[in-house]
Amino acid sequence: MRRVAGVLAVYLALALVWIYALLDNPDVGDRVNRFGILLSVALVYALLGAAAANWWAVLLPLVTLLLALPAGSNPQGIGGDTDAVWIESLLELPWAVPAAAIGVLAGRFARRARRA
Repeated sequence: MRRVAGVLAVYLALALVWIYALLDNPDVGDRVNRFGILLSVALVYALLGAAAANWWAVLLPLVTLLLALPAGSNPQGIGGDTDAVWIESLLELPWAVPAAAIGVLAGRFARRARRA
């Protein structure tokens, strides 16, 4: 139970910083690399999935999308392409969900190897 609470606390902190300090911040718009963003998002979700080692972690990218809905819009967006902040979270789903699933599999494998 402690591990679940820890994973959820870290996830919530990272998700809120990601949405409201980076995506919803017009000053960040053009200073980010799209590939770096996708790689970072995939890595974070894989690590969260491995730490949770449970299938509910695969739903975390969808929760990020829901958390981004009230953020409104960022006129400059990432590279000026998107206006609504939640669209950026939607565009990351094809990378985030499989990364979280891979992390869950790795976490389960590691846990099973420790027991053996």
